[in-house]
Amino acid sequence: MSNTIRFNFKSLMICLASIGLCFSSVTLANEPSCHFDGKEILLNESIYIHDHYLESKFFEYHKDKGFSDDEIKKKLEYSDWTGHLFKCVRTFGINPDYDKSEALINKLAAERFIVTGAALTPVSHQVDWIEKQKGLTRTERQPYYGHDHVYK
Repeated sequence: MSNTIRFNFKSLMICLASIGLCFSSVTLANEPSCHFDGKEILLNESIYIHDHYLESKFFEYHKDKGFSDDEIKKKLEYSDWTGHLFKCVRTFGINPDYDKSEALINKLAAERFIVTGAALTPVSHQVDWIEKQKGLTRTERQPYYGHDHVYK
């Protein structure tokens, strides 16, 4: 009797796990993702992208300081100043079919927006760093209460 119960419990667990995998793969299949260098980056995953110019400057600097090539390569493995950290995030656009009355009747929040895809964006401190390197005007960070425009 106990073998039958154990077998049935095991079969049930395998069945439930399989169903769970099916649902999660369907969900993932509908999610946008990012791509870099032929590889798929899933939502919320981050990627560190090496900057070959910064790495060469790092190498030169440490070579001038008397470090060996092996020592420099080891230091380079742990340097976060020689590349850029990006995260795959959803992008949003304005919903062209937005209907205020329908949103109120059906109690739908955030109906003004639609998911347009996904994009690799620099993580917080990297925005300033990349803008400085590109010679761009610095993006000002507004406090949560400071809005340039308010739409109702």
